[in-house]
Amino acid sequence: MKVNALVCGILVGIFAFAASQAQADQMGELCSILNAGRNNQAALNRQIANERNPLKQSSLQQQAGQIERQTAASLNNFWRVNNNQFTNFTGTVSSFNVMQYNVGPGVMLGIALPCQYNLSFQFIEITNPAWGNFQPESQTPLSKWRPALENITVGDTVTVSGRLSTGRPLAVMTALQKRGGIAYTVPDEYLLRENAQREDESRKDKIIQGIANHLSGKWSGEWELGGLVNPIGTNKASFDLDLNENGSVLTGAYFERGGRTNVNGRVNGKQISFGYQYTDGTSRTFTGTIDATGGISGTWNQNGNSGTWKMFKKTSSSESPATAASQGQQPDPSACKVTTLYLGISRIVSPYKGGCKAGMADGQGTFSAIVEDAPGVTSVKGNFHEGRLNGYATINGPTVDVHGQYRDNRPINAKARFAIKGVQMYMEFRNGTPFVVCKSNRQDEVNCTDRERQLIPSFHTN
Repeated sequence: MKVNALVCGILVGIFAFAASQAQADQMGELCSILNAGRNNQAALNRQIANERNPLKQSSLQQQAGQIERQTAASLNNFWRVNNNQFTNFTGTVSSFNVMQYNVGPGVMLGIALPCQYNLSFQFIEITNPAWGNFQPESQTPLSKWRPALENITVGDTVTVSGRLSTGRPLAVMTALQKRGGIAYTVPDEYLLRENAQREDESRKDKIIQGIANHLSGKWSGEWELGGLVNPIGTNKASFDLDLNENGSVLTGAYFERGGRTNVNGRVNGKQISFGYQYTDGTSRTFTGTIDATGGISGTWNQNGNSGTWKMFKKTSSSESPATAASQGQQPDPSACKVTTLYLGISRIVSPYKGGCKAGMADGQGTFSAIVEDAPGVTSVKGNFHEGRLNGYATINGPTVDVHGQYRDNRPINAKARFAIKGVQMYMEFRNGTPFVVCKSNRQDEVNCTDRERQLIPSFHTN
């Protein structure tokens, strides 16, 4: 289920439910591997028991060991192909024990599949954090699953979905349905986080590669004077840079305090280096890394002295923030950049206004934009840091209403009401995961009760 089909692009990439699409009969495939191994093993054991020749008996025992290893290899391959995830496995509750751990109360639940394969789930509620933290890679949150667990007992037939943890001693549950009952689902926090991180890294890599391929233009920045004698009495100096990129080769001009010097350099992936030489033969080298915000930062070196530097590409022909700062002026907030990653924004129609730091939105601010698949103009207001929403934010438009806490443009604890393609929706994010999803067409819902259903909006989409 793709979030850009759910939230008008506002929360793109967040609602990527972790469970992959399973094969038509995933449990049947697992059981066929186990049954084939057991049947072959049983046949060989009978031959071993009836064989009187010690050499033949030894050979059969070696074959039995080989079958055991082949079965283990087939199981490993099965879980690898399925990314350690399982969907709609039906079995019987074989054990159900309430536990008390140092960190807090818990439950151990065992489910036996028809082919004698057991799944073990550990549900934990952290009430004593001094003793340890919740481990989403291998544990399931008890507080979120308590309503479903209170409705089952040993001997019940249930259908479950989830993921095996690393090493497979425990499984993490994402769906539970008692025979004849209603399915209860909770997103896999660990997998959501892992997928989001991978997606974030992939998006960042694409952004960085795009910047690396378009370095030509005017840049402005500043460098720390470090151990050099400071002729102007401050610990920073501002500079401007005109770059020309030809493949991996960089040429251009460096401007500082009225002076101009030719520069040469190279770019390799997200790594960049350039330098210039004074008339007395002294040279300075800048090395840095391109980041996804559009900035470049790193260290410089000159005759054993060193310091840090950073720069941003100028957004217009107007004076850059770095140049303005060097002249004792405050940076123009309209020159500040915002990063729209994950916000599903196709075009900014009203420039950002608000706090600014190093050319990026920082502090309270606002801008207006056109959001993918949403009519009209959408307003984005909130706390920004390094160009992204970080803190409380509101996103409002004709068919969009989102408010809550954000981190790096992602909703952490937020509520969203929106409409897309005629479907009205309500969502709640808790600790960065979509815990509640209610839709007017009742398709693909998650933990939607009658109370939450009343919060589905009635936006006019025409």
